[in-house]
Amino acid sequence: MAEETKPTTESVQGGDPTKQTTPEVKTEGKPQPGPVPYERFKEINEKAIQMEKELKKLQEAEKKREETAQAEQGKWKELYEKRDAEYKQLKTRQDKIEVAADMGLPLELIDRLKGETLEEIRKDAESMLDFLKPQEGPGLPYRKRHSNPPDVLDLSKMTPEEIRKNQDKIKHQSGLK
Repeated sequence: MAEETKPTTESVQGGDPTKQTTPEVKTEGKPQPGPVPYERFKEINEKAIQMEKELKKLQEAEKKREETAQAEQGKWKELYEKRDAEYKQLKTRQDKIEVAADMGLPLELIDRLKGETLEEIRKDAESMLDFLKPQEGPGLPYRKRHSNPPDVLDLSKMTPEEIRKNQDKIKHQSGLK
């Protein structure tokens, strides 16, 4: 290899001390990539490049996995909210049925009850019952569902003579004609 020196100043002696001669190295063939010989660290550089590629692949795979996990988490959250809404709706319906049964409100009217809590439903049922109560005056009184019909004959209170007289009614009552 041949070295050439080029003076960068007109005179080497007595010139500006910051300006000095610098040797230039000329190589024939391939240029050197840096001050360290490339061939000496070629294997390490290739390993480093390969490791960087693997790191990028792993980071991308981790990112995809996190995105998938977030998407699944969003689905679970959506499913939870849907099931929670269904539960609240069923609980409210059950509360309405319970209040209607306790207060003697016809089951056909439970869909008209309003409120989310048991207390709100109960207040609404009370206000509805105020409108449903029969007014004083002419008309038939409301017959309770659990009472015996008035035309049922009680055999335990009847004498044998009364039983013989009402034999047709007793047969009709028991379903034997």
